[in-house]
Amino acid sequence: MNQICVDIGNTSTGFAFMDKENVVAMFFCQTGDWGNVSKELTGFLGRRRPLLNLYLSSVAPKAKVSLEKYLITEGWKFSVFEVNLNDKKQIHLAYAENDKSSLGTDRLSLIYKAMMNHPERNVLIVDLGTTMTVDIIKKGEHLGGFITLGVKASLEALSLKTEKLPAIVDLLGDDSFLGKSTQECIAKGIVYEKVIFLQGVLNYIQDLSSEEPFVLWGTGGDIYLLQNDFEWDKCEKKLIFEAIYEWFCPKKNE
Repeated sequence: MNQICVDIGNTSTGFAFMDKENVVAMFFCQTGDWGNVSKELTGFLGRRRPLLNLYLSSVAPKAKVSLEKYLITEGWKFSVFEVNLNDKKQIHLAYAENDKSSLGTDRLSLIYKAMMNHPERNVLIVDLGTTMTVDIIKKGEHLGGFITLGVKASLEALSLKTEKLPAIVDLLGDDSFLGKSTQECIAKGIVYEKVIFLQGVLNYIQDLSSEEPFVLWGTGGDIYLLQNDFEWDKCEKKLIFEAIYEWFCPKKNE
């Protein structure tokens, strides 16, 4: 079980131990703060330290380099396989040819998985982390999407500009729609901003397409904040790792 999927984000990095396409265990750390990574790897794999196959998606190139240097320093031997659009040139993307390289490899792997799993369906993918990305696929073709601030990034931006607002609040709170304190108002304002935005996107694209409803996927470190607001077909952190794995190890029927 030496296959590990790694998702390097702007602020957080996730590691998933894979048994074929199944996620067996996961752990997370701050991007660039690799101090406990070797301990986590040893805790799961044992001290024999097998050769690792790292299936990797990264939106932070410098962090990828620093992770590799850290693992070498810690005595790990590994091969790196990084998501790259050149590997899947058959993917139909909405991006212009000269701009395709700007598409994050995390989004790319999720788009590919959606196309392979639902070639004749419409799919909407939400990845909620530092940013919130939305991608829309219609029967195997990527139509485009949106990128906006994630929940915690929105909170931090608001706190920096407003002296009396706290930097950290309880983002879950109770189930009521309205906030009843300044902190609750901030939290609910930011979370429901995302909910209402996504509801608007769903309504708009469904109106454009009188066909079957969209398959709705959600992933990312903060997707749990929206898990009760939509009828998700899949809503889980591990979805990104499954997508990265499938990029390199497609299912046999694909």
